Amino acid sequence: MAAPLGLGNILHALINESKELNALDTIARELCIRDEQEDRHLQEIHDTLLVDMNSTGANRLTSVVDVSIQNKRTQRTLELRAMRKELDYLTPSTTWTRFQNHVNEVEELEIKCADAKEAAKTSVNREEYWSSLRSITSWLDLRLPKEGMVPEDSQGAALNHLDLHYRLIVSNINAAKDHAFSFYVNNQDELRRYHQARFTAIQNIFYMLFKKSPQILSIRSVLQNYSDVLDTVSLSPTLDSMDENELRGPFSKTKYFNYLRDESECSPIFGSPIDSLSGTVGKCILEPSQVPLSAPLPILTAAVPSDGSIESCVRAVFDLEYLWEQRNPKFDPLETICRSNQHPYHASEGWLLGFLLVNLPAPILPVGDDVVRRYRNRMPRQSMGSLIKSSTDEHKFFHMLWRHTDDLNIKYAAEAITHAKGAERIVSDIRSKWDIGIERPLPRHRKWSSSDESSRKWNVLS
Repeated sequence: MAAPLGLGNILHALINESKELNALDTIARELCIRDEQEDRHLQEIHDTLLVDMNSTGANRLTSVVDVSIQNKRTQRTLELRAMRKELDYLTPSTTWTRFQNHVNEVEELEIKCADAKEAAKTSVNREEYWSSLRSITSWLDLRLPKEGMVPEDSQGAALNHLDLHYRLIVSNINAAKDHAFSFYVNNQDELRRYHQARFTAIQNIFYMLFKKSPQILSIRSVLQNYSDVLDTVSLSPTLDSMDENELRGPFSKTKYFNYLRDESECSPIFGSPIDSLSGTVGKCILEPSQVPLSAPLPILTAAVPSDGSIESCVRAVFDLEYLWEQRNPKFDPLETICRSNQHPYHASEGWLLGFLLVNLPAPILPVGDDVVRRYRNRMPRQSMGSLIKSSTDEHKFFHMLWRHTDDLNIKYAAEAITHAKGAERIVSDIRSKWDIGIERPLPRHRKWSSSDESSRKWNVLS
């Protein structure tokens, strides 16, 4: 038995060998088809000989040839039957097919990620980028389109649109890797049993096909030493190495490189979907408001601190992403960036919250221009349900945001939440007229204000 491999190495071997077995599977099937065609050809020769013998009378040589053909056909029929039985083992199980789909998704995203990474890298001019921020006072100036601006140039609240695309691809591929790794861990015994059965079937088919070949000894030697993964014991990730690459192998996290900072490896928090890193960080920012009777802080804002600039705030954002991977119970990067005087760049929690929201791939509350025009002055209660998608991550996050808005910052909040201009009345009406406890509007003539004690229900996640 081979020495046990780490789980990550087993995954590498399993995936790589599966690709080789796919090729051998195709060859084995084609060779079986060739033998079936040869069998049919022998049948045709036999039929022709029978006609000749019946019309001219059997002769000794013809009879001997026919018997030889029949014997060969009998042997070939037995071999084909055995090979077809082995081929049945090559039919993938549902579990194996699902695992293969996970692997294919990861590999396709890796190609897209490489392209997105190169595009982001080649688009960066760091000196020009930082200079462009010095005349800006709010992320709103960068996020929302201005007249005469190309939409791509105005998207992203100080994040280049190619960099945003790269961040999203990295987030997507890491989510796909998490799903693939989890699926393997939960089904590893079945997957490896199928892999072994498939390997054995192909091995038996090749032995039958080449048993009289001069190369049979070489083929046998290669096949017998083919796979270390087949003999390794099934390992649980809790018993394996704690090193991520050894543990997860091909499903290790894909790293993001921030070419606007210093090409540092970091976590792509901003620009990731709400169900990934951005949601995690957003909840950490909002967490203080979950304490009963606590003050509603921080208030979402687009303005930079009076003693700072948007350049220093964006540098703080990038430093937060760099520090996030070092987060542990004794070290809170948010504390360092927002409340510590020991870090060179700072941004308030409210500013970070707004910056995070406007850089989401999809808005927390999606509204189109037609919806904004229709409800610019008033959002009817009966129309709110069409905008609110209950039980989604976006909806849950919207609940948490409630106490981080007020009548003074509703414009900023609305644009951050909806990614649209002029949506403040829509957001204001929803937050004051919607009962999240039962997911329907409040009765007529009843509203919640930002100071209403009952509005604390907005902090309860459904």
